[in-house]
Amino acid sequence: MPDAGPAFNGRLRAVPDDDDARRAVEDTLFTLRVLMAQPSAYAALRDAVQYVDS
Repeated sequence: MPDAGPAFNGRLRAVPDDDDARRAVEDTLFTLRVLMAQPSAYAALRDAVQYVDS
């Protein structure tokens, strides 16, 4: 998966068994997928990272 930055990536790594954290990340990825009109979370995240980096 594209690197989404330390805050995003660190949230799950800090507490991998935290269901609330995992749910929040999954909800965020779903919302990003819908807003970016992409068929997958990977594609939405990739496009979002490219957009921010450009």
